[in-house]
Amino acid sequence: MSLTGAPDAVRVNWAELTLTNSPGKVVYGNAFVINHLITPQNVVDLVRAGRYRWKTENEHLNTLKTKAIISSTTLATETPASLRRCCR
Repeated sequence: MSLTGAPDAVRVNWAELTLTNSPGKVVYGNAFVINHLITPQNVVDLVRAGRYRWKTENEHLNTLKTKAIISSTTLATETPASLRRCCR
């Protein structure tokens, strides 16, 4: 599929994961865009890796925010070099 819908856009594959509890309420939902071919043989591993990566990045970012190491404004505006200088 095309990433943006434009004819010259990057072509990617995607998988979607939705977890529900026994009454059918959605408890987790996410979609993963990847440049690897998705097949019935590798889709579980790719989604598992995508979910683990999302979880790791999300927990890391939350730690940075809640420990006041860095503000969300700094995350959006500072360059990596200046982050290294301010967070020594």
